[in-house]
Amino acid sequence: MRTLGFVSWLPRLKWLILPLVLFGLACGCTVDVTEVEQDRITQMDFQLQVGSDSDIEVTQTITVRYATPRHGPYVWYVSRAPHDFFQDRVYTYRIESVVSPTGAPAAILPEQRHDALVVRIGSEYRTVTGTQTYVLKYTIEGALNSDTSAGMDELWWNIIGTGWEIPIDAVSVSVTGPAEITAVACHAGAAYSGECGAASASGDTATFSQGSLQPGQGMSVTVGWPSGTFADTRQRLELRGWVDTVIGIAVCLAAATLTFLGARALGRKRDAQDLRFADVELGVIPADPVNHRTIRREVTRGPERDTPPERARPGELALLLDETQRQKAIAATLIDLGQRGLLTFNWQDDDTFTITCPPPKQMAELRGYEARLLFALSFMQGKVQFAKGGNVALGKVLAELRVDLENALVNEGFTTRDKSARGAGGVLLGFAAFFGLIAWLPVVLSQDLPIWLIALPMLLVLFGMTYHHYVRQYGQVRTPIGSAVAAQGFGFKQFMETAESKNLRWLDGDDIFARYLPYAIAFGLEEQWMALAVEGFAALGVTPPSPDWWVGQHDFATGFAAFDTAVTALSDISTSYGSSSSSDSGFSGGGDSGGGGGGGGGGTW
Repeated sequence: MRTLGFVSWLPRLKWLILPLVLFGLACGCTVDVTEVEQDRITQMDFQLQVGSDSDIEVTQTITVRYATPRHGPYVWYVSRAPHDFFQDRVYTYRIESVVSPTGAPAAILPEQRHDALVVRIGSEYRTVTGTQTYVLKYTIEGALNSDTSAGMDELWWNIIGTGWEIPIDAVSVSVTGPAEITAVACHAGAAYSGECGAASASGDTATFSQGSLQPGQGMSVTVGWPSGTFADTRQRLELRGWVDTVIGIAVCLAAATLTFLGARALGRKRDAQDLRFADVELGVIPADPVNHRTIRREVTRGPERDTPPERARPGELALLLDETQRQKAIAATLIDLGQRGLLTFNWQDDDTFTITCPPPKQMAELRGYEARLLFALSFMQGKVQFAKGGNVALGKVLAELRVDLENALVNEGFTTRDKSARGAGGVLLGFAAFFGLIAWLPVVLSQDLPIWLIALPMLLVLFGMTYHHYVRQYGQVRTPIGSAVAAQGFGFKQFMETAESKNLRWLDGDDIFARYLPYAIAFGLEEQWMALAVEGFAALGVTPPSPDWWVGQHDFATGFAAFDTAVTALSDISTSYGSSSSSDSGFSGGGDSGGGGGGGGGGTW
């Protein structure tokens, strides 16, 4: 009865609690919510001794603070990484010893998987708490590179991989070699795209340090020595297996033509025509577009017009007219942001650009992908190297921009579906066939069946991949509004293709040259538009003026050709930055997929 009586008073208590809460808010009081404690590494220390025989002796000290009782930490190291289509690069680890200065169980439970060495430390029958320290000693073979683009022997190593599942408070690295160190570099972050806390070299020793790393963030160090310092810097390469080589070559040669042509025809046939408004001229959007009658007809032209479409940004227009022009879409987007006062490009004599991001004046005018791009570039202020293979970090940013631009066509209502979701049936078919192949292999090998039977699931894999590619390539369907905007774009492109310099007003205060430049890039007409401007301004006795977003020691007409080439190269990097070869160098960008060896991760168990 007392309990029920207390419950009956609960509604009345709100009149006492509510004033207290309002008083606390008025006084600026805050409620302190303590984060849930979790396991974390308070210090990770590495000491690497690189011998003249190219072997690396590593002493790795891990200090772990356990929030709850655990058996110990576990660490995994990448032992195989893709090198090219047929080969993997192989790293060999030899675990020498593991001890715990704090007395924690330090038995090692190694497990060699296909592409990683997993080491569990501790006891299955005991748990520990508090702060414990573990010291691992092991040797790495096959980690050095030679003949890099930096012209030196090099260790480019992802010392902290992106697979760690618990936070790391601090990292210190010391690398000692047999000769004086000539260069160092260090990168950290989720994609190894940021700079480390500190990196320096003195004599034969390099030191690096980094502050807090959250789960999924890593750290990559690069150390360079004079070429020829080490006896053997050859990369250890192994074939990925006879399934990927012999079967891949044989089956691909036998079935590629059939699957390629079949999937290509099917992909082009599917959704090959656009939706457009009926009973109106091409490029016209009716007053009631939702209820207006539509027909299915592919749009490849439009009436000529001397102004660009108002609804589409230049990068979007490039993909809307031809979705294969991804590099042009990226370049047009960068120049369009410059023209709108959101980016500044400074062309230097040392073949670098300095990209500056002034604070946006009107955030409401930014579309989602533009805001994300500016946010990413804001962390890359300073020199951006365009020469010697470009900048890997910037290439990754542009790769994200490419995907965002494709999705923007859907978000703006220009196409009917997200390209990333298109062809899902083909992808699922490919995955099903791939796992079917894995399950089918033991049967073929154990029963001594003809090896060509592997071609059955392999054909489905090839068909699914090719079908998915061509549905993505040709399966874009424009909405009625998208078709109208595309027709406007085709009409404006025709105007820019046929325009004559004498008929354009180059000095009417409208800066038609810079304003239309992003669209010229989107249409692939930047060289023609530049030549037209040079001719027009020459007739007026002046040189083409540099836009406000272009600064530096070179005039715009001279530097733009180099800039356009550089942006195209970086756009190409955005599709290929995942490969690694002997010509890569850690001094040109971050690690991980960018080319550094090693990596891995860990946690507690």
